[in-house]
Amino acid sequence: MILWLRSLAFLTFAFTSILVFATFALLVFWAPRSFLWKIALNYCRLALWAGDFFCGMKVIVEGEENLPDEPSVIMIKHTTTLETYGHLPFFPRTAWVIKREIIWMPVF
Repeated sequence: MILWLRSLAFLTFAFTSILVFATFALLVFWAPRSFLWKIALNYCRLALWAGDFFCGMKVIVEGEENLPDEPSVIMIKHTTTLETYGHLPFFPRTAWVIKREIIWMPVF
């Protein structure tokens, strides 16, 4: 029962916070990219904190010293939702490569 309540609290917090952050980002869409990146980065940090606070999900990074300083390709497997927001605080600023077909979807 307690696990169910903690999950519900996390989901409620997650949906509320994404609405707040997304609304703010849409209102300041004209801002410099570095500012918008900080909004996304802070949301990701908040989501990681919420996972720890509500669900006890601790994220431990191993091998951070092996990240190269020069631009490189990062391959993320996306086996969970965590990789969607969990990589931003740990990797240097990234750019995404997507399939052309994804742009045809009205959501994206």
